[in-house]
Amino acid sequence: IIQDIIFTEEEIDWIKYNIEIENPLTYLWTRKEALLKAIGTGLFQEMRTLNTLKNQVYWNGVYYKIDEVPI
Repeated sequence: IIQDIIFTEEEIDWIKYNIEIENPLTYLWTRKEALLKAIGTGLFQEMRTLNTLKNQVYWNGVYYKIDEVPI
């Protein structure tokens, strides 16, 4: 399954059981894609190593903050 390549186990569980967000898979994908672009690796980084459930992610010695922008 493609989700196993992209998301951490914690993220996969969150996708399965989250009922508060209309499309949890797209929600997490958007967060992950934004983070990967911010760190400059694009989609080539091992996506499964980055957990984007929290609003702050530590990668390669740097903390990145993920903010949500209402639309």
